Amino acid sequence: MDKNKIVLVIGVMLFLGTSCYAGHYGDMEWADMWWKGDDAYDQSIDSRWNEPRNWYNHVGDYDMVIPGPNEIVNLNWGQATYPPIIDNNNVGADRAECNDLWMPDWQSALNKPFTLLMVGGELYIHKDFVIGRDGNDSATRPPKTYVDVGIFNLVAGAVTVDHNLSVGGRGNDWGTKTGGIGTINITGGTITCAVLFIPEGNSVSGAKGTVNLNGGIIDANMFAMDANGFVYVTDGKLIVDGNKVSQINGYISSGKINVGNPAYTLEVVYDSDANTTTLFATSGCGSGADLYSDCFIDIKDLAIMAANWLAVGSNVADLNGDGIVNFKDYAELAQQWHTTLP
Repeated sequence: MDKNKIVLVIGVMLFLGTSCYAGHYGDMEWADMWWKGDDAYDQSIDSRWNEPRNWYNHVGDYDMVIPGPNEIVNLNWGQATYPPIIDNNNVGADRAECNDLWMPDWQSALNKPFTLLMVGGELYIHKDFVIGRDGNDSATRPPKTYVDVGIFNLVAGAVTVDHNLSVGGRGNDWGTKTGGIGTINITGGTITCAVLFIPEGNSVSGAKGTVNLNGGIIDANMFAMDANGFVYVTDGKLIVDGNKVSQINGYISSGKINVGNPAYTLEVVYDSDANTTTLFATSGCGSGADLYSDCFIDIKDLAIMAANWLAVGSNVADLNGDGIVNFKDYAELAQQWHTTLP
C-alpha cells in the first residue's frame, strides 16, 4: 500500500473514531454529558441541576455549561456521590432540559442506584426519558457487569417528556440483551409524556418497572405495561388518552396495578367529554373520629383532638358539630377507640 493510501485510511479511521466517540459507537448511542457528582466541587453544598460545575462532556472535560435541548444526558458517571436536584430555580429559560435522559446508563457500581430528586421547577426532555436503561450482559464488549437501576423521586414541579417515558429500559445499548430496573416515586407534581412504558422491556429482557403513585398526576397519551411492571396507587391520578377502561382493568385483574394501602379501592373512570381514562384510588378513611385518616382510631387521633382542645368554630376535631372541641367530642372518640374503618 502506498503512502497516500495509508494516509487516507488513517484519516478515515480517525474521522470515524471521533464521530463514534462523540455520539455513537456503530449503531449504539453515546451520551454527550455526564453528571459529575463527586467531591471535586463540593456538591454537598450545591448539587443543583443548573450548577455548571456539576457537569462534564463526553471526553471528560469541564465545559462549565449545563445540558441544553440537544444533549443526551447520562446520570451515572462517577457513581454520583451527590445526585442532582431540580428545584424552583429551574423555571422558564432556566428549566432543566435535554434531548434524552438516561438514568443511569452503564452503571458503574453494584447496589448503588442513581436517584434524581425533583422538588419544584420544570424538567423538559425533548425525546426519551429512560429510568434504568440496561441490564448486565457478559456477551457485550466490554462485558456489562451491573444492572442499571434508576429511581426518580418527584415531590413537586412539572416534567414533560415529548416521546417515551420508560420505567425500566429494554436494553440493546452496546449490544445488551437485558433490560434495567426503574422506579418512580411521585407524591406531587405532574408528569406529561407521549408514551408511558412500565417497563419498556419484556419478560425476555428482564426489565422491571415500578410506579408508586402517592400523589400528583401522570398524564400519558399512551400507556403499556409488560412483564415485571407494577403500579401502586394511594393518592394521585394516572390519566391516559382514549377509553382505556378495559385495558387498565385487565392490568388490575392480572395484579399489575394495585392499591398502595389496603384501606383504598381502585377506581377507573372514562370521561367521554375529555376522551380520557383516569385511574385513582378512594378511601373511607378520615370519617368519624379517624382524624389522622389512616382508617384506625388510636392515639394519633387523640393527639389531634388534644392539639385542638377547646377550639371554637369549625374544626376537624369537633365530632358532634356543636362549635367547640370538648369532652363531648372526646366521648365520641372513646366510643370508636381501636375501630378499623372499612
